[in-house]
Amino acid sequence: MSTIEEKLRSEVQQTHWDALAIHAERGRLIMVTPQIDLLEAALAVAQDRTKDVETYLSAGLIHKLTEAQIAVLDAEDNPKFNFVIVQPFVLASRLEDTTDALN
Repeated sequence: MSTIEEKLRSEVQQTHWDALAIHAERGRLIMVTPQIDLLEAALAVAQDRTKDVETYLSAGLIHKLTEAQIAVLDAEDNPKFNFVIVQPFVLASRLEDTTDALN
């Protein structure tokens, strides 16, 4: 395991939408679909693997949220996400089971 992978793995955290919304509004939030591992997407961005990032984007595996998607999330009951920061971006993937809410 590479040093950057170890670093990113140790930095993956959980939070609710309200903490991520500001990043989405600033265009800095990259959503990662369940079809790809959050850590793999973060590594591709961190290691500047342009070809992989372009592949993920074109396949819809990672994307920035539209204003309409942000509005939908704002209207929900504060869903929960895993996230990791890869400056200047925040990559996040939604957790399907939001019953275990953070306090």
